[in-house]
Amino acid sequence: MRAIVIDARQRTVNEAEIDGSLASLQGVVGGLIDPVYPGLEGTGHHCYVNDEGLLNNPQHFFMLTDGHQPLAGNAVILSTTGEGDEAPCSLPLHWVKERVTFMDVQAVREWAAREADQEAFASFVGEGGGGEKDATNTYTAFFYTDANWASEEIEAATPEGALALAREMDQNDQITSFEHYDQAPPVNHIEIFDEDHSEVAEWQDDESPLPRCFRPYWTYAMPTNGISMQCRWLGRPTTR
Repeated sequence: MRAIVIDARQRTVNEAEIDGSLASLQGVVGGLIDPVYPGLEGTGHHCYVNDEGLLNNPQHFFMLTDGHQPLAGNAVILSTTGEGDEAPCSLPLHWVKERVTFMDVQAVREWAAREADQEAFASFVGEGGGGEKDATNTYTAFFYTDANWASEEIEAATPEGALALAREMDQNDQITSFEHYDQAPPVNHIEIFDEDHSEVAEWQDDESPLPRCFRPYWTYAMPTNGISMQCRWLGRPTTR
C-alpha cells in the first residue's frame, strides 16, 4: 500500500510501498510504533513514530504544522479503513512536504524553551552546552510569495533553528513587514542568511510556480554590527 515516509536524518519526504504489517511499520521507524494525530486532524490519517524515539539521545527531528511537538526520528503516514485497519495514504505528497519542518536538536531545544508546559519534553533533549545557554546568532529570513516579499531578523543558535522559527512566524501570521498579509498569496519560499550574507538554510514549496532562476536579486547595505539591512530590488534573475 502507498505510504508517505518522513526521514528525519536525510530530511526527505517520499512515497513508499509497504504491506502495512507491524513489521513493515517498525522497520520504517526503527522500533516500537506510536500513532500521532496532531497535525493530521480531519484528514483521516495518522503518523506512526518510534515510541521510544526520545530515549536514545535523538539528534534528528521533524514537526508537522499544527502538531503538538517536534517528533524524533523517522515516521510513516497511513490512513484508516472504517473498520480501523490500515489503509493506503491518500494525501498528496506536496501537501505533506509543505507541512513538515525538519529540526536539529538545538532547534528543538529552542522550541521547548519558548513553549509553556514543555518541561517534561525539554528534559529528553537536554539544554546543551553543559546546561549553559547556547550562543545565538542574528539571521535574516526572506519570505517570498508570488506577489510580494518580506524580511525579518531572527535570533537563533543554528540556521535550522532560524528556519524553524521563520516557518513558525509564517504559520502564525507574524510577518510584520507584509502589507495586507492576510490578502497576499501564501508564502512559498523562505531563505535564511547569516551575518556574512551567505545563504545557510532554505525551504521552498514544491508547488511554487517561481523557478529558482528568477529568484530576486538584492543589494545589501549593512552596518558593521550586522543587525539592520536595507534591500533594493534590481529585478535581475540569478543563475542558481
